[in-house]
Amino acid sequence: MSRPAGLAGDPVEFAAMTEISIIAHLADTAFARRLPDGLTTAQFAVLNHLLRLDTQQTIGELARALQVSQPTMSSTVRRLEEKGLVTPVPDPDDRRIRRIGVTPAG
Repeated sequence: MSRPAGLAGDPVEFAAMTEISIIAHLADTAFARRLPDGLTTAQFAVLNHLLRLDTQQTIGELARALQVSQPTMSSTVRRLEEKGLVTPVPDPDDRRIRRIGVTPAG
């Protein structure tokens, strides 16, 4: 296995990063197995965020909160809409803005 350039001079740091990577992969796999069928980790993160805050948010707000691009968030939200887990709600102050809210099924 070749080392990334930034870790080439520090074998301890390289070993630590390797172990962290393995642990992260195992945790991600275990988490994904416990999600309801058809729900991705990203979709769960959006639902969880909205439910924890108990509010509706725009695509931009969700993207910033979950540190992804707006196109990525739009795609994730669209899939959640298709599953009936979220719904767009017009902003009461500016009808051009769509806020995303969790449905009873979500």
